[in-house]
Amino acid sequence: RAVGVWGPRWFDGKRGTVWRLYKGTPPEHLFEFLRRRDCSYLNLGARAAHALALEATRLGMEVAIDAIVAQGESCDEDDRRACHDVFGARVVEHYSSKEMGQGAHQCEHGRLHLNEENILVEILGPDGQPCELGVPGRVVVTPLFATAQPLIRYAQGDIATLGHPCACGRSGRSIDKIVGRVAAIFRHPDGRATFRSMPT
Repeated sequence: RAVGVWGPRWFDGKRGTVWRLYKGTPPEHLFEFLRRRDCSYLNLGARAAHALALEATRLGMEVAIDAIVAQGESCDEDDRRACHDVFGARVVEHYSSKEMGQGAHQCEHGRLHLNEENILVEILGPDGQPCELGVPGRVVVTPLFATAQPLIRYAQGDIATLGHPCACGRSGRSIDKIVGRVAAIFRHPDGRATFRSMPT
């Protein structure tokens, strides 16, 4: 179903339509929809996009997409290659969450640049001190826009590394890599471990 208009409100040129599809839509129906509506962008996780590329190849369906906006997980070279080879799409990665909002955006060199005008991002080691460049640590965020419900030093659960200065010339800090996530596990007195997404 159509849920709105694509693009910034201040832009007075031609703007497209944003469509929201049910997550359980079969791949062949999704591909047919993208072709029929001549969609330019697809917004989903990098692994899901990679899986769709494999499925399009298996079904023998040709679909052209300008770009895949990847979110919710890190994107590796295999994901990018599959999306480019099958859909002809470049992958635009961004780092965000409900708590911190839009945390970082990708430049033309593939580096995730922090949106430091909106959010304070810290990469902390086990001792609570800032990590050196290239050293993995916990991502802790303080959104500067959340005035109704402030969050101060909120632990995202992500593990990341800060990057060196980027060749694009932007002067702000950047994230070199999202290494992974930390998940909370409850340990019972008898030693059993329970994770909310796993059966006990």
